[in-house]
Amino acid sequence: MIEIPSPIGIVTFICLVTLALAVLILVVKRSSHRILAKRLGDVQRQLAALESQNESQIAAATKAAETMEKLRIGAEETIRTIEAMRIDMTHLDDEVRGEIGTSRAIEMARAGASKEDIAEKTGLSLERADAIVTFHGVRK
Repeated sequence: MIEIPSPIGIVTFICLVTLALAVLILVVKRSSHRILAKRLGDVQRQLAALESQNESQIAAATKAAETMEKLRIGAEETIRTIEAMRIDMTHLDDEVRGEIGTSRAIEMARAGASKEDIAEKTGLSLERADAIVTFHGVRK
């Protein structure tokens, strides 16, 4: 025959099972807590490293922006200097061309060339060619 357990036996069994489940839940909870605490520590360390990298990158970007601004200002100054030099060279070129044209005109006048011929070949005005012929030309 089958024996029916006594109510005290059933209650004792239920208490033991409940106690075993409670201990198991505590063990799992502590284990989970340790794992989560370790993961949280890892995440916090990674976050600190990322914040440090971010600060370094912001500092580098700020320095690069300052350098770019200095380069822009330097480039503008260089452009102004080049433009001034170009203007000076144009004036010098005009002066040299004028001197060469005048020297050539004087030589042509001494060789007997007419004011029209001198003006045409040197690019000097007719009035200037006339003055050169008058002062440097062959006397007739």
